[in-house]
Amino acid sequence: MNSTRTGALMLSFLVISFLGFADSLYLSVTHYLNATPSCFIAKGCDIVTTSTYSEIFGFPVAFLGVTYYLLLIVLAIIYLDKKKNKVFKLLPWVTTLGVTTSLWLLYVQVFILKSLCSYCIISAFISITLFVIAVVILKFYSKTT
Repeated sequence: MNSTRTGALMLSFLVISFLGFADSLYLSVTHYLNATPSCFIAKGCDIVTTSTYSEIFGFPVAFLGVTYYLLLIVLAIIYLDKKKNKVFKLLPWVTTLGVTTSLWLLYVQVFILKSLCSYCIISAFISITLFVIAVVILKFYSKTT
């Protein structure tokens, strides 16, 4: 893959990761402030963000999202700054973890809680998008090496 296309994909990856980071940070802050985010697409943010599924080992799931998206941001910056091609091999594995977690959390919302959180849906969409970009990058990278 030529460096222009790779750079553009990684820049897109970085921007989308930042959007996921902002989304998760907002949910984390509302959690720690004991506030409820207002839903704008679906109804049920209050139910989802206060359920027993909203925390893992005492940490809000949203904070784990902050950590996940921050890792992706760092990996994208490493590539864009240092052109470390090893990053390409890491991205699909890391984003697989994100997609798997997002799908589980969507399952919980739909089938267990029977409520949807707009911000959680956005995070899942972002996670799926990042996974697809990571696979595309790796596919093209594998063809050139």
